Amino acid sequence: MSAPAKPEGKRPKNCHAVEGSPYWQYEIIIAGHKERGSTRCRKAGDAADFVAARRLALKEELAARASGKKMTKGPISLQTACDRYYEDKAAQQKAADTYLAQMASLVAIMPPDTHLHDIDHALLLDYRRNRQAESKRVLAGATINREIELLRRVWRHLDDLGFECGEQPKWAKAIDRGAEVERIRDLTADEETRLMEALSAISPELCLVVEFALIAGQRKSSIMSLRRSMVDRQANRATILLKTKGEAPRPHTFPLTSRACEILDAFPPVAGTDAVFTYTCRRSAPAKQGHPPRVKGQRYEFSRDGWRRDWATALKNAGIEDFKFHDLRHSAATRIIRKTGNLKIAQNLLAHTDIAQTARYAHAFHGDILAAMELVAS
Repeated sequence: MSAPAKPEGKRPKNCHAVEGSPYWQYEIIIAGHKERGSTRCRKAGDAADFVAARRLALKEELAARASGKKMTKGPISLQTACDRYYEDKAAQQKAADTYLAQMASLVAIMPPDTHLHDIDHALLLDYRRNRQAESKRVLAGATINREIELLRRVWRHLDDLGFECGEQPKWAKAIDRGAEVERIRDLTADEETRLMEALSAISPELCLVVEFALIAGQRKSSIMSLRRSMVDRQANRATILLKTKGEAPRPHTFPLTSRACEILDAFPPVAGTDAVFTYTCRRSAPAKQGHPPRVKGQRYEFSRDGWRRDWATALKNAGIEDFKFHDLRHSAATRIIRKTGNLKIAQNLLAHTDIAQTARYAHAFHGDILAAMELVAS
């Protein structure tokens, strides 16, 4: 595989390179106003000319703004706007690949040669309908919502840069709020017994991971990627890094119960990895798709998807339907609220920034509400 393209020449003034981009990036500060983004120039000389032109244009824009006049750089196509937003904002974020795919859908489904000033409420509704119709599978409404939310960010970014974007569309009315209602599926006591029995027969290690997930209430990615360096056994707690919309992850610390500590102790250290959760290979496998070969009887870190077959088999053998690994998190939250009646405790465990997110689990109070209603009725 060839190395990614890099900008050419000696670094121009007010410019810098960004890993993965072939273009020089720029940053200009005039009278306390900062502007930065991609020059979309590979050669140093072209980038220097771009920066000089932008400095002059920015001075004019600031002067016009001070005098109350509005200046624009003219219209911009949706394709060019998406490219500009990616270079300026999305390329540096962890979800860059996701944003690229969402932008590709926006450009492909919107009418050809759509400009930002063409986007209005009717066009957004057409996009919702056409996006679903042209998909090979049934799309969740929330998926389309996220694409429209990304389009809103693109629109606002280019509007802030002074391009002619027209009247701001009615973004809120184009979002299907009903699609954002998240399902809450918790594991019953009987289902838990059957699931654990089925997992024990297939993969004892995965059985322990699932039990840990029911106790800890953390997301699948955080549990599967848990490292020994993240665990403080003296304080009986673990600290994980949560993804955010910005570049820096957010640390989250949660306590470890005595049973959670017993589960961690059941997994021995494995040479070559700091991962907590590992498994014993049941059959040897050659190297493929960038993964090293596997040797029967050796322990390895759980891969991102390597456990899914055992998980699906266990659910089938246990006779459990409509249940996902993420529902273990729902189950943990529901059980804590049922036992304590305290949403704040569940909020802290789940690392919700807004207690409104945790309020979805208020269904756990159903039994208490019913008992109170029966008491009043009697």
